[in-house]
Amino acid sequence: MGEFCGELEEENCVGFLTGGWLLPVGVYLIHYVGLAHSPLKAIGWASIAADFGGLLVLLATLAYLIGLGLRFRSEGASSPADDLLNDRSRKDACSLREGLR
Repeated sequence: MGEFCGELEEENCVGFLTGGWLLPVGVYLIHYVGLAHSPLKAIGWASIAADFGGLLVLLATLAYLIGLGLRFRSEGASSPADDLLNDRSRKDACSLREGLR
């Protein structure tokens, strides 16, 4: 199951980054390119690219939120024990109070 989730996470990350790059570039080009060489009369290529980039970001965000919901639902009330949180030594208290240097 771990490999499958890793592949999905990587694809989702690529979609998010591609959309995050395509959206502002498309919006910038809407102003400078406009309807030049567009097969459609109402919208240009830059508008199509910006809309597609926004859709990619929206879908990637939705997939991450669904994944978070499924993860929290599957864990329920049982969380793994963490020995680091239970350690109360002087060194750890200083690290928490002053930050790691």
